[in-house]
Amino acid sequence: MVEILSGSSKNFYFNGTLARGSQDSLSLIYLIVIVIKIMQKGFTLIELMIVIAIVGILAAIALPAYSDFVTRAKLCDIIVMLDKVGTAVSEYHALCDPKTFPNDLNLVGIEWNSKYGTLEVINVNEKEGVYGIREIKNMPGSVKNHYLYVRITYSIKNGYYKQWITDLPRKFRPRQ
Repeated sequence: MVEILSGSSKNFYFNGTLARGSQDSLSLIYLIVIVIKIMQKGFTLIELMIVIAIVGILAAIALPAYSDFVTRAKLCDIIVMLDKVGTAVSEYHALCDPKTFPNDLNLVGIEWNSKYGTLEVINVNEKEGVYGIREIKNMPGSVKNHYLYVRITYSIKNGYYKQWITDLPRKFRPRQ
């Protein structure tokens, strides 16, 4: 509470304390008191509910996208490893005297991490070799138990051609 003792003495009390000054300083104190009251007001319940709703909507959109990115990153490991297999068997085929793709991957020295499944020879002959994973493991449910193969085809006219064969959902498939 602000009390002015007299208009000419320029003395006033502010919350029971004697202060000296002019009417301008009194206006300044009023302004400070109003600002302090506004700052102590805080947020209303509706403002807090709106903020929580916005954060909830953003989380509902971001979590599935994050999950897809994690799945794609894990699939990239498999794709890179299978691409190395494709390169190794192509080199083996090019250097082998009777042109044939290897039916034993130990012949090409492939080091396979069985974390995501067992690397298998699906089909081989002198014109093509198909290698891959019949059942992808240790992955999120959207890609678990699917297959991913790389087919290396050779023709005298066109050379070597790589093709991906899979039943993965479209958004996780490697580009041809």
